[in-house]
Amino acid sequence: MAALVAEQSPDFPVVVALGSVDPALVSGVLDGHCRFVAAPGEAELAVAEGAIARADARVDRALLRQAPALRVIARTGVGTDLIDVPAATPISRCSMFGAQMDTTSTSGSASTSR
Repeated sequence: MAALVAEQSPDFPVVVALGSVDPALVSGVLDGHCRFVAAPGEAELAVAEGAIARADARVDRALLRQAPALRVIARTGVGTDLIDVPAATPISRCSMFGAQMDTTSTSGSASTSR
């Protein structure tokens, strides 16, 4: 029932998948808090506040222009080879599994947690 409410509520922040993300894998975390869109179009990207980026997803200036409300990029893999970090720096936080990079930090440091 929570999944139905989350999908139907326009008041929840939108989180989009960048690449193939099984909704069943994120429903326990996002349901009741966010509206997850597994196959976003232009309209969903335009209002997305969060993105789950798979290892093969390219996050570049063009994508970021399509998603002006984006505040969080969560990487499911390791590394930032396909993420344009300078272009993503104005976003409040960029997260990776096991590590977080605070782009609002003046030191540019990254912290890890396990």
